[in-house]
Amino acid sequence: MRENDPTGAAPSPNASVEAADRRTDLIEQPTARVPEIVRSARIVAPAAPATGLEPMAILNAFRRRWLIAVGLGLAAGLAAAAVVWFVIDTPYTAISELKIASVEQKLLFPTAEEHARFETYKQTQMRLVKYQFVLNAALRDPNVANLSMIREQEHPIDWLEENLKVASPATEFIRVSLSGEKPRELAAIVNAVTDAYLKEVVNAEQEERRGRMRSLEAIFGQKDGKLRRQYEALYNFAKSLHTTDSDTLNVKQQMAIEYNGQLRKEIATLRFELIRAEISLKSGELTTSDAEEAEVPESLITAYLTQEPEYERLSTRVSRREEAVSQWETSVGKENNRYHIAQRKLDKANEQLDSYTERMQPIIAERIQNKLSTDLAITQAELEERVRLLSLQKEQLEAELANQETVEKTTGIRSFELDLLNKNIEQSEAVTAKTREEIDHLEIETQSPPRVTLLREADVPYLRDTSKQYRLSAAAGLGLLGFVVVGAVFLEYHAHRISSLREVVDTLSLRVVGSLPKMSRRQAKNAHEQGSAWESTLIESIDSARTMLLSASHDRSLNIVMIASAAGNEGKTTLACQLASSLARAGRETLLVDCDLRQPSIHDVFHTPTTPGLCEVLSGKAELEQALRPTGAPGLTVLPAGQISPEVQRRLAQDNVRQVFSRLGDEFDYVIVDSSPLLSVSDPLLIAQYVDAVLFSIRRDVSRVAKVAAACERLSMLKIPLLGAVVIGVDDSGYDSRYSYGYPVTPDEQKEPA
Repeated sequence: MRENDPTGAAPSPNASVEAADRRTDLIEQPTARVPEIVRSARIVAPAAPATGLEPMAILNAFRRRWLIAVGLGLAAGLAAAAVVWFVIDTPYTAISELKIASVEQKLLFPTAEEHARFETYKQTQMRLVKYQFVLNAALRDPNVANLSMIREQEHPIDWLEENLKVASPATEFIRVSLSGEKPRELAAIVNAVTDAYLKEVVNAEQEERRGRMRSLEAIFGQKDGKLRRQYEALYNFAKSLHTTDSDTLNVKQQMAIEYNGQLRKEIATLRFELIRAEISLKSGELTTSDAEEAEVPESLITAYLTQEPEYERLSTRVSRREEAVSQWETSVGKENNRYHIAQRKLDKANEQLDSYTERMQPIIAERIQNKLSTDLAITQAELEERVRLLSLQKEQLEAELANQETVEKTTGIRSFELDLLNKNIEQSEAVTAKTREEIDHLEIETQSPPRVTLLREADVPYLRDTSKQYRLSAAAGLGLLGFVVVGAVFLEYHAHRISSLREVVDTLSLRVVGSLPKMSRRQAKNAHEQGSAWESTLIESIDSARTMLLSASHDRSLNIVMIASAAGNEGKTTLACQLASSLARAGRETLLVDCDLRQPSIHDVFHTPTTPGLCEVLSGKAELEQALRPTGAPGLTVLPAGQISPEVQRRLAQDNVRQVFSRLGDEFDYVIVDSSPLLSVSDPLLIAQYVDAVLFSIRRDVSRVAKVAAACERLSMLKIPLLGAVVIGVDDSGYDSRYSYGYPVTPDEQKEPA
């Protein structure tokens, strides 16, 4: 023990009372004298868990439980596979196979038949194999209908449709199969169904193609007869018009129009000459002044007017539009819109001609009067003869004009009819040629092989079909294996065990004081012994936590520290032993108190007697000095737990613990208290009220977030300062054995200043 007085004198009673008062003040107001680092490390509510699945958490859950999950899954999977193997029947299976060409085979020509996509066509054929008319055709065979498997069924068609299997083992293959206990009958039924399908479906497709060819031949006969009648009409046109070319008729019509215009011009000239001769004949005695005063006849004005180029142009336009109206009336009737459009164009041309005539009549009358005044010198006899000749010429030209107008009108209508007939003949020739071509192609392609052919008939099966047995057994085994593995990982995932320092900091909001490397139970038990190969790394790790503790305790107000954990097996005893040993190596008089009264273990670690211990001190059966046990490590003393009794449990709730801890705090630099799990019993919460701070021990893959948070919350409710947490077993501890001490470390070399 370390003496309080440097001179070695025993402490006075007043000093003891004052120390007890100081301890009482510290317990009643734990935050008043606690360093800033402790107050800032008080627990807060843990962060809310993520709503979605966390891949890293799932991987950690699988890492922790993969061995047991896979082991149990394999056992369960093998058992399930064995059960399924013995339960599943292994019947005989008769199989026939058909080959269906992915591309329809053609001998020479493609035809105009509709071709579905290959996958659609194959699915249709697979459905037709089990269609009722195919199954009925198969059962019409007496050899099949009399089979015992058929006679045993009340509804053979429904039974076949349900049990007959049609599958596609490869792209161009269709497999028809039937399973049962009678191999010969199975083969007979499968072959009967396959033959019925080939006859009722595949051969029917060939017959359907032949029927299509017969229909095309009938259509070709009708079209060919119509085309012959159109040829006869074209021949009649050729006889009457001396041509079958509509362009030639259009040229002829244009020439006729020009000829008629010339005739009209000649007739107009003759009329003018005739009128002038008649006027000269009737008024031979007239003077020039009388001729000027005479009224010019309207017919004479009209004759002169027809000689005008503009009048001739407008008259030609009217004639053409009258011809167009006549053609549309003959071809489509007066109700058609094209007829009305042509009629409106004709009315507009007549309006233009009438307007021009009205405007030119006074001008032409004046010209005639001027002309008459110069012709009064002709003799009477000459005038009579001239009038006769002019009248005769006029009649001949008018007769020729009437005949040419009839020819012109007839030629226009016939030209339109010829053009329409030529178009109809062209369309009929195209349809007839296409029909004839398709018939020729079908005549050749009906000889091509069918698209579906029989590849293999069903043979009598001699071996039972075990594929279903293997398949279902494997599915059951693998399924149960996966279910067990997923279930184990799911349960472990929802346990939310701590896997990294980041979870301690972010999720629990705890200050990480230090971290210890992974250790087995044997390593943890022997960790305090010198000379271990693993000892150097452990020393570096625990010394880091010791340094944090020393920096936090600037006075004696933080010399009693309890090591706690939420549940058992989280390394609190290991942490307490190692931290106490580290403080002793640093030259601090350190006491390790075993307050895990239910399951004490420190006496086993340091090989000290169990009694007397803390329980005996609390119950008054032993003095404190009798219970303290020195260890082989310099500066380290152990107070074992002792033998617990009901009397000790009552004393825990009284002031006995306060008095004992007050004395220990005065006698030692540091008192490290190893407690029971906080969530298991009430003892650690009673003891924690008399310590300066609590340091949490968290073990990777063992400690759970919810339990650690609940334990921290209990401490917070009691207003007990929380120094932080030391995490055991993390991979990211940051320590490397290559940089540890390679020689035994003496206390003097490790000693740190207070």
